Amino acid sequence: MAQHFEILRKYFKLIDRVDRGDFPSEKQILDVFDADEDISARTLSRYRKELREEFGIHLSYNRQRRGYEVIKEDELSVDQFFKFIEFSTKAQLASDILKERNNAMKILEFEAQGMLKGLEYLSPLFHAIRKQRIIVLDYFKFDSGQIHQHTIYPYLLKEYQNRWCVMSYCVDNNGARTFAVDRIEKLTVTEEKYTSRPFYDKLSNLDHVIGLNWSNEKIERVVLRFTQYQAQYQRALPWHNSQKELKTAPVGFVDFEFHLILNYELQQKIWMLGKEVVVLEPLQLAQ
Repeated sequence: MAQHFEILRKYFKLIDRVDRGDFPSEKQILDVFDADEDISARTLSRYRKELREEFGIHLSYNRQRRGYEVIKEDELSVDQFFKFIEFSTKAQLASDILKERNNAMKILEFEAQGMLKGLEYLSPLFHAIRKQRIIVLDYFKFDSGQIHQHTIYPYLLKEYQNRWCVMSYCVDNNGARTFAVDRIEKLTVTEEKYTSRPFYDKLSNLDHVIGLNWSNEKIERVVLRFTQYQAQYQRALPWHNSQKELKTAPVGFVDFEFHLILNYELQQKIWMLGKEVVVLEPLQLAQ
């Protein structure tokens, strides 16, 4: 079993390095593997052949750029493959997946949401947080459609709905700020360390929110009335660990209580359910 996970892990390393878009040479690719992994140029060639023939991922040598690239039409395959690896690891199916290979890819289908953009920044972000290094990043803003540069003190990497974000102190506006990793265009980890940690104590707010907005607001009692039909989904997939079913609803409905900091993500969840839910408390959430 362990050897099957090792093969998938090596596939992952290989694809992840080539998929950064900087046309790495064979030596640069080999450098991402540890010395004890015993990966040679011949092994690399075999892995490329297996990925192309059995998973539909073509890592091609670009003579003009003198390095390797993922062929454009294979980008979806790369996205699917990373999710494929995650699934096989969590479901303990690595050996079955490697035996079946192409058949397994036909049996399993994952959402194609382009979740891999910015994946290369997770490692430098992780190490910057651990070493308390100041980061300068170029960030794409949806509202303006422009890229802005920010200086941040990174505090925490958090995953929400299959997207990674970095929770930080933003020097530019002297406040707590969340940056989605897939919207980072460029990231530089400086040699400068941050010694103070403004707003760091507010990270505890994350325990009381749905989503990523960790503003300095008070925790409120939220009571929502769901239809009997929708309540089944609430029981199966609770929105928050504070969720508690109440015995106050009339026939055909179910009331749930939460203790949350009100934010946009909570409002969005309520809006998406339409007539399946009614806000009972607090009043400002019902408006």
